[in-house]
Amino acid sequence: MDKLIHVVIVSEDETVFEHIHPDDVHPLTQQEIDTSTFTVGYTFPKSGTYLISVDYAHGLALESKQFKVEVAGLPTQASQPQEYASVGNFGGYQVLLDYGEPFAGEVTTIRYTITKDGQPVTDLVPYLSAAMHVSVVKNDLSAFLHIHGEVHPPGQPLPPIIVKNGQVLHSMAMMMTPDHFSSPVEAHLIFPSAGLYTIWGEFKVGDQVIPTSFTVKVE
Repeated sequence: MDKLIHVVIVSEDETVFEHIHPDDVHPLTQQEIDTSTFTVGYTFPKSGTYLISVDYAHGLALESKQFKVEVAGLPTQASQPQEYASVGNFGGYQVLLDYGEPFAGEVTTIRYTITKDGQPVTDLVPYLSAAMHVSVVKNDLSAFLHIHGEVHPPGQPLPPIIVKNGQVLHSMAMMMTPDHFSSPVEAHLIFPSAGLYTIWGEFKVGDQVIPTSFTVKVE
C-alpha cells in the first residue's frame, strides 16, 4: 500500500487518531531498509494510554502488531471513550456509515456515503493505493484491525469475500481503485468479539486526507 510500514496511534479515550509512516518526513535510508529499523516522530497531545499498531508485509504475509504506551503529563485523556454518531461532518464533507447489525465472528460489510452540500462527491482519489484506509479499534484497546475500502463499478459482479483464519483477506478489488471515483466505498471485516468499536476511516480528495470516526456496537 505504497509504504513499507504503517503506524496507527489511537488514544484510550478514542479522541486521538494518527496514521503515520517512517518516510513522512524524509526518505528511508538504505540502512533503515537493510536493518528493518525505522523511526517515527510523534507528539502525544494528552497523557494516558495509547494503542500503537505497526502494519507491514513480511514476504507474502501481512503482519499487524500492537502494543500500548503510557504517556505522562497534562492535559489528561477523558475518563470514558468518546462515542460518535453514524452520520458526521468531517472537513466540510457529510459522511454516513452504514453497517447493518454486526455480530462478532461474522463477516460485516461497512459502507461509506460521502456528500458535500447535499451532492455526491465524485472526485475522491486513492489514498495509499486504496479507496480508503480504515482502522478498527475496540474501545478497551483489546482489538485492532487495519482494512481497506473498495469501490465497485455499477453493473459489474461483486468480487467474492474470502475468509481465512478468521479474517477477511485482501481482494483484487482493493488493489484496482480508479483514479477518480465516488461513494459508496465498502470494506469487509470480522469483528473478533462483542462490544463497542471506533472505526476510523480515511478518504482523500485532491491533496487532502480526511479522517472520520464512528462508533459501532457489535453483538
